[in-house]
Amino acid sequence: STPNVYADQIEYFCRHFSRRADVCISVHPHNDRGTGVASAELAVMAGADRVEGCLFGNGERTGNVCLVTLAMNLYSQGVDPRLSFSEMNRV
Repeated sequence: STPNVYADQIEYFCRHFSRRADVCISVHPHNDRGTGVASAELAVMAGADRVEGCLFGNGERTGNVCLVTLAMNLYSQGVDPRLSFSEMNRV
């Protein structure tokens, strides 16, 4: 689906799940169509608690969400990505 539809689904789930406070909503979008970062960013803004991705989009297959790009996008929108870049050069 498109990032906005994906976010709508996350928001609906977060609002209507009766035990929402008891669970961690985790998303794992892929970037095969070039919309993975946008989907992840909108999912967080819609209520997702965690995004599963990898550094620089390099994972067990192509199209994984790049957590660095996502974190910087969230940070630029005033959302704390809770990701430390202090050891990035070492990685």
